[in-house]
Amino acid sequence: PLLSGSSLARISILGGNKCVAPPLRTSHLRRLSNVRPTCASRAPGDDSIITEEEVELAVARAEDLWERALAARKKADEFSSMAEQAAMLSQNKAESASQEIGESKKFGLKMIAKSQMAMNSSMDAAKMLKDAGEESARADALEAEAEVALKESEEALERLMAASEGSLDLSEEE
Repeated sequence: PLLSGSSLARISILGGNKCVAPPLRTSHLRRLSNVRPTCASRAPGDDSIITEEEVELAVARAEDLWERALAARKKADEFSSMAEQAAMLSQNKAESASQEIGESKKFGLKMIAKSQMAMNSSMDAAKMLKDAGEESARADALEAEAEVALKESEEALERLMAASEGSLDLSEEE
């Protein structure tokens, strides 16, 4: 498929009406998301020629990182919702156990079991909250990496377009 709408918008902003590069196809590059394109390892100010393949790899990597960040953010939200539900369940169990103990004249094993269930429920909620925090941190890291990859892909595209314009200028002079 062609680049997503947001990537296409970034490309047209960079290229304006001068965009001479054909639409970039990234479907075959999805599996290469862990491969760092060579243009990303170039030093700032490196004026060597950049290829369309390098631009495609940079764009594909940025898109993949954004997709992974979004998936991690959704997973963190799910964990957070589950933790909230588990916390409410734990609170209800604790209140029920407390009320039963307060109303009872003698203490029994059934009351201990209810209290234990409330504590277990509370620990489950705490674990889910911890998982949500870890997944949120993972999403933050992926978003930061995606931002860097996006800047690298935009710089690569700018360099490719500048090189294309330069080659057009040379052919017009001949």
